[in-house]
Amino acid sequence: MFHNIRPRCSIGIAHYSDDGQDLKTLLKAADSAMYAAKADVKHQYTFYQKDLTLLAEHRLKLEEELR
Repeated sequence: MFHNIRPRCSIGIAHYSDDGQDLKTLLKAADSAMYAAKADVKHQYTFYQKDLTLLAEHRLKLEEELR
């Protein structure tokens, strides 16, 4: 028997060793993935990708330069 599951929150997923070796790095990766999930469509999950960190760093640098 299959059930349709509809998440009611945005979830960021990071995998140990691929996305980080310690808790701080894994939480940072999962946080980046969560914000990506919220940006696309709310109430979904997203797996961490290295591009998410590069995009966030680029956005931060751009904001600093604009100030």
